[in-house]
Amino acid sequence: MLILCPGQAADNRQKAGVSNGILLDPAGAVQQTWQELENQRQRQPGSMAYSDVFWLCAILGVTLVVLVLLMKRSVAETGEHIGAE
Repeated sequence: MLILCPGQAADNRQKAGVSNGILLDPAGAVQQTWQELENQRQRQPGSMAYSDVFWLCAILGVTLVVLVLLMKRSVAETGEHIGAE
């Protein structure tokens, strides 16, 4: 749909039975409400899973840093090549 001016867009919405993004038809409004609730229901678990993975990675990173700090340094004997077995 080509919108030439703001007044034309308002006329097109009024002809379609839509006012400010809300359906004027009661049955359509109920359906739109249920659809919006379903959209929220689908969106919420995704954001919660993202948050859980973020915290898990943060805990794993901190744990690895602590373990690296607790590791004992390896000491090579004098005159021995570092890569030799």
